[in-house]
Amino acid sequence: MGSTSQPSRRHHYVPQFYLRQWADDDSKLWCYKRERSGKLSETQVAPRATAFQEHLYSVRDTAPFLPERTPDVIEGQFFSPLDNAASQVFQKILSGRGLPLPETEKTTWALFLNSLLERDPRTLATRDEVAPAVAEKVLAELRARCRSAESRARLDDMIGRVDYMAMARNSVREHMVREIRDGDVIEYFKKKSWTIVDVSAETLELITSDSPAVINCGHSKSPVHMLTLALNPSKLFLMQPAAETIDEETLKAIVVCHNLSLLESDGQFLYSRSRLEDGPIIKLRTAAELYFGRSTETHHSPPEQSGD
Repeated sequence: MGSTSQPSRRHHYVPQFYLRQWADDDSKLWCYKRERSGKLSETQVAPRATAFQEHLYSVRDTAPFLPERTPDVIEGQFFSPLDNAASQVFQKILSGRGLPLPETEKTTWALFLNSLLERDPRTLATRDEVAPAVAEKVLAELRARCRSAESRARLDDMIGRVDYMAMARNSVREHMVREIRDGDVIEYFKKKSWTIVDVSAETLELITSDSPAVINCGHSKSPVHMLTLALNPSKLFLMQPAAETIDEETLKAIVVCHNLSLLESDGQFLYSRSRLEDGPIIKLRTAAELYFGRSTETHHSPPEQSGD
């Protein structure tokens, strides 16, 4: 008898292949968490033990008379293939032989960048809050179109057998996939200039977070004029308008701005290869406490992840 695999429930919104770039020789990275108290806690974790939420992208059955849906269809059929393909392009870019990329790989990388802007649990939570109200509005419009009491009764009977809250939640996740795949956005990203900024010679170490892509140096989120993404502690991916030329001093300012933007963001986790009190990045500790949270004592267990 063949075994049936269980649907995946641990959904990483920041892929493990990406976070591994900040792991040390023990395969762990420093994780700084903004606590509800406003304090900053620190711990060392493996990439698989952070930046995930259970059932974040799971879809739910909505009615007994509709075909059952595979709960992890989005994770298994969309994010997993996308992240696997993106990890190959990622390694190629890091090797120094990646840019400019072939058309197929350029599309993959643009999709991955766009996914980082859409798959965040805070973005989904915001949409989940308004989705039920949208569903109620649609139901009210359907009722208003009924021409008789009998037709309204039939509609109400059907509605009574449908979990429209689950339907609303599913629609948010389906919308997320459509937004990531948006052809206009992907082409817009592909027409930008893509550059890798190497800061290995600088007294600076790039950090990352659970919301790693920074738009417009953190000043605004749309339209996307510029996007930066730390690829590892010493390399920054920069997407900018193709017609613009950036001088060396401006590049240095963009690198510093990227780190500061992560500190000022509404994310819950910061990640670093080195402890923020070590070596040339000690100034980041002060900034992290100022912008991200006040320090607490060191912990050595994985930070608690929010569940569904």
